[in-house]
Parts: sequence; structure tokens; C-alpha cells
Amino acid sequence: AGLDLERRRSFTAGELALLPEICKDIQGMPSYNGPRGDYWRSVAGNVLEHAHHYCRGMRDLLFLRTMQLKPEHRRLLWDRAAGEMMYMIKNVPPNNPMQPEFWLHYGFAKMNFGDLGEAQRAFEQSRTLKPDYWPAYTYWADFLISNKRFDEARAVIELGLKQLPGHPELTQRLERI
Repeated sequence: AGLDLERRRSFTAGELALLPEICKDIQGMPSYNGPRGDYWRSVAGNVLEHAHHYCRGMRDLLFLRTMQLKPEHRRLLWDRAAGEMMYMIKNVPPNNPMQPEFWLHYGFAKMNFGDLGEAQRAFEQSRTLKPDYWPAYTYWADFLISNKRFDEARAVIELGLKQLPGHPELTQRLERI
């Protein structure tokens, strides 16, 4: 149990319960063709042969959000999560409906790793691929707000509100600044 720095164990039932639905179905079966295979191919395209990388990256992000970790372990997991998401970005077709999410999580990991230029680029790419994907606005805006970069945050939020007028998450942040 505990932190899986080397990924030598399977996902626990508790981890799977907190991960995206696709991970519950495909984990451990990269060529998944089970009862929900057709469903996942209809929703996410043909990503199943690579989705275990997504699930491992999401598990790393789960660890980072829920565990007390040494700074060197946090750094390792941020870097590893970013690497798993970049694997998905590179190995799944650019028009795949999950690409905005891959870019979002890549940006989140890069932001927390301290690579802010790459994080900003990733959030922009997520928004470009899916302009109405509100987390791609709020993740970066939250960072900007927390660093008192209010004018930049306002610009990102207003860009989001052009795509999603009145969206509660975006409106709440605009009111905060």
C-alpha cells in the first residue's frame, strides 16, 4: 500500500473508485474488448490501447491531491503525470474527443511542477480544441488569481464567458477578482 513510485502493483479498488470511469473498465487490459469496449470506443474513440497511460497519470494526480508527500515525491509525481498525459497527446489522434482533457491534465501537472510557460500553452491548447471546456479556463485562472495576476485572470475568465455566457464557475471567479 502507500505511494506507488515504481508502479509495480495493480490499482486498488479504492483508487479505481476515485478514477474516471474508463479506468474502472480498462485498467490492466490495454487491448480491452469487454462488455463496455464498444461504449468507450463510441465516447472516446479508439484510445483503449493507450488508456492505461491516462489511468496511471490520473492515479498520480489522485495521489498528489490526497496524500501527504515528501517534496521530492511530489515533484516526481507531477513530472510523471505530465509524461503520461503527453504520451496520450502524442499517441491518440489530435481530433480525439479526449484530447482537451489530456491537455488540461498535462497543463495542471506542468503548472504544479513549475513549468508555467508549458502549463499556459497546454491550457490554451485545451481551450483551442474545445472552446466550451470550462476547466481549461478555471485551472489557469485560479493559478493567476492565487498569484495576484488579476488582469491576466480576468482576461482568461472573460474569454471563457464569451464561450460559456453566465457559466457559474467562471462567473464566480470573475466576481472574486
